[in-house]
Amino acid sequence: MTVVSEQPAAIAEPAAIPEPEPKSEAKPETAAPTDHLPPTFSLRGLVLLARHQGAAVAATALDFSVMIVLVSLVNLHPDVATAFGALCGAILSFSLGRHWIFNAADGHAGAQVVRYAIVSAVSLGLNVLGEHVLYASLGIQYVLARVMVAGAVGVLWNYPLHRYFVFPVAKQSHETEAKRAR
Repeated sequence: MTVVSEQPAAIAEPAAIPEPEPKSEAKPETAAPTDHLPPTFSLRGLVLLARHQGAAVAATALDFSVMIVLVSLVNLHPDVATAFGALCGAILSFSLGRHWIFNAADGHAGAQVVRYAIVSAVSLGLNVLGEHVLYASLGIQYVLARVMVAGAVGVLWNYPLHRYFVFPVAKQSHETEAKRAR
């Protein structure tokens, strides 16, 4: 009797499946978790937005106070009083934007003033036009009309233009951004 030793046949290795090429748009592993978000939704962007809105409340309080005093005590028309109030608020807003919100005191003040004046002139026009439409044309009480208009103009016009045009923030390293955000 012959014993034949049966050895199992060699099992062929399956063909290697190539790894898919990484997508060219893949973020490097060192990217910050918020790099894929629009700038406003990064930590720095949210801090700037919060500061801007806080300063806007202070500037608006001054703006409205001046407007109400001029209408109530001086008997100016609400459209004219709105212009004076907006001017006072703009001066406070510029100072806070340059020194606190955007920390842009190292920028050229003259250029910032010119850019701020352009943005503020359009803002003034939007506020006066909005006040006129809501108060004179639609009969909405002048302070309520002013609140509605100021909110819309502040968020949709002032903040984006202040951040990206008046006080543009240079792109910095994440460490520097984190320190400035505090």
